Amino acid sequence: MIRASQHIAYEVPNEGTRVRKLLHSLQWSDPLIISAKVVILADEAGKKTNFEAASNFVLIATPPTRQDNDSRRISSTHQNDFQRTPNKGSTGVELRFHTAPEYHRLNDDQKNELYNRRSE
Repeated sequence: MIRASQHIAYEVPNEGTRVRKLLHSLQWSDPLIISAKVVILADEAGKKTNFEAASNFVLIATPPTRQDNDSRRISSTHQNDFQRTPNKGSTGVELRFHTAPEYHRLNDDQKNELYNRRSE
């Protein structure tokens, strides 16, 4: 942004503006995030005017929480796209990714066919 401002009319945001935009982007109602925002706003000489210090404080003060049992899960809209594949094997099993519950419902022949297809 600094190099771009040398060639076009653009005012580079100062540290205070960057911190305000960071705090404005934090829209969660989680108590840890709210308290981190309050601490940053109260620190006049430190975090309120230093983007790096403010962003590091938010990262440290609000560790990620696991909302779901499996963070690698595919969203339901995309998961349905995978389930619509028309390809079927000789045992009638759909040749696609199966979730663990779906895989456990398959019979042994279908599981073997999927295993052999994957190894090919």
